[in-house]
Amino acid sequence: MKKTIKTLHLLLCTALLLASCVKEEQGTRLQPGDRLPEFKTYTLTGRNVSSADLAGKPSVIILFSTTCPDCHRQLPEVEAAYAKAGRDATFLAIARDEPAETVEAFWKKSGYTMPAAAPGNRTIYDLFDRGSKTGVPQVYISDGQGVIIRTADDSAVLPSYEILNSLYGYD
Repeated sequence: MKKTIKTLHLLLCTALLLASCVKEEQGTRLQPGDRLPEFKTYTLTGRNVSSADLAGKPSVIILFSTTCPDCHRQLPEVEAAYAKAGRDATFLAIARDEPAETVEAFWKKSGYTMPAAAPGNRTIYDLFDRGSKTGVPQVYISDGQGVIIRTADDSAVLPSYEILNSLYGYD
C-alpha cells in the first residue's frame, strides 16, 4: 500500500512539474500578407490619423518605447527613410504605452520629424502584436492597399535603405 501511495505521489509531482514547463501559447503578430488593423489615434501635433488615412500610399508604422535600447537603434533608420521618402509614403511612429509628454520630449531631444502618436495605452500595440509578446520595436511596411509587405522586430535593425527598398524597390 505504501509503495502504491509513493508511486501515485511521484506521478502527481511529475505531472505538476511537466505542466509548469509547458510554454503558454502565444499569438502571432501581424505578418506579410495580413492587412493593417483598423485604428484611430492622434499625432503629437493633434492631427487625427487612422488606418483609413494610410490608403493610397505605401506606409511605414513603427511601434516603439522611449526607454527601449533597440528602439533607439531602429528609430533613426526609420527617420532617415522618412526624410528620403518625403510625401511618397506615410510614416507613423506609435508609442506602445507612454504619455504624450514623454514622447514629445523624446522626439524633441532626438530631433525626429516623422509623425508620432502616443495613445497612452497598449490598445493599438495589441492590434499589431496580437499577443505574440514580441516587444518593441516592431516595424510594419504596407502597400497602398493596406497589405503588409514587410515586418521587422527587435531581432535586428532594419536599415533605412531596406525600408525604402521595401516601399519602392530602390535604395
